[in-house]
Amino acid sequence: MPQLWRPSAARQRLVPAVLFVVAFAAAVLISNRDRSGSPADVSIARAASTPTVRAVASESPPTVAPAATMPAEHPAPAAVTAAPKKNEPTADQLKVIDDLKQQVAIRTEEGAAMEEREARGDAIREVGKLSGPQVTEALIAALRNDSDIRNRILAVEGLRRAAAAGDEGGRIREALREASTSANEVIAGHAREAYDALAK
Repeated sequence: MPQLWRPSAARQRLVPAVLFVVAFAAAVLISNRDRSGSPADVSIARAASTPTVRAVASESPPTVAPAATMPAEHPAPAAVTAAPKKNEPTADQLKVIDDLKQQVAIRTEEGAAMEEREARGDAIREVGKLSGPQVTEALIAALRNDSDIRNRILAVEGLRRAAAAGDEGGRIREALREASTSANEVIAGHAREAYDALAK
C-alpha cells in the first residue's frame, strides 16, 4: 500500500500560527471598519452635530408692538358755550321784528283802523326793549313810515334806548336828526331831545 503524505512536525506547528495571524488581521480590519463607519453614516453624523447657526440667523427679530399712547393726564376742558347777550332777541322776538319791518317798509295809510295802528304800536314797544342791528333797522323804518304820531314817538324812545348799546355807523343819530326837522312839532321835539341826549 502506498504511504500517505504527512506534514512534518515543523509544518504542523506552523499552521496554527498562520491561522492566528489571519484571524487577528481579520479582526483588526473589522474593528477599523466599525470605527470609521460608512461615508453616509459620517455625513449624517456631521449634519446632526453642526449647530443650526444659519437657521437661527435667518429668523427675523420679534416685532415689537408700538407703545400705546397714554391719555393726557389732564384732558382739555370742553368749549364753554357763550352765554346769550342781554336783550338778545329770541326766535319769537325775531319774528315780531320781521313782521314790524314788513308793516312799516312803506308809508302806512292815514286812515288805517285803530286796531291796526295799536297792533303796530305794541310791536314797536316790544322791539324797542331789545337791541341789535335788526332792532335798529325796524325802529328807523317805523319812525319814517308809520303814519300814527304815537307810534313814531314810541320809535324815537326805542331808538334812544337802542343807542345806549351802541350806534354803529351813526345810523340812529342820523335818523333822529332827520326826524327833528319833521313838520309835526311833536315828532320834531321828541326827536330833537333824543338827538341832543346822544350828543352829550
